[in-house]
Amino acid sequence: LAASLLIALSFWMIELFGYEAGRVPQTSNTRWAIRVFYALVPSVLAFLAAAITFFGYSLDRKGHSNVLSRLAAVNQSFPSEERSEAMGKAIGTDRQAEEPRIVPPRSPPQPDGEPR
Repeated sequence: LAASLLIALSFWMIELFGYEAGRVPQTSNTRWAIRVFYALVPSVLAFLAAAITFFGYSLDRKGHSNVLSRLAAVNQSFPSEERSEAMGKAIGTDRQAEEPRIVPPRSPPQPDGEPR
């Protein structure tokens, strides 16, 4: 959703800078706006997201052990079969898996062209 909104905003902004479909070449202001909104703005937003993640979400040893203990508690609350079924439903693979078929290898053809 955020990417869609950013793309829509970018189209609107380059239109404000004079973009005209089919016009070749575009004006220098339009070319500048295209460069800014398709290269600089996404780069700045990605850097901002990385900075927020790096500085806003600290995962020290205590926090890591807390996450691991909570995961272990969830894993122990389900028997193995139920856990597998719940995970399958969560990721959309809850249908029964077929047993793999074992196909014996074919022997190489004989000089007369027929397999043994």
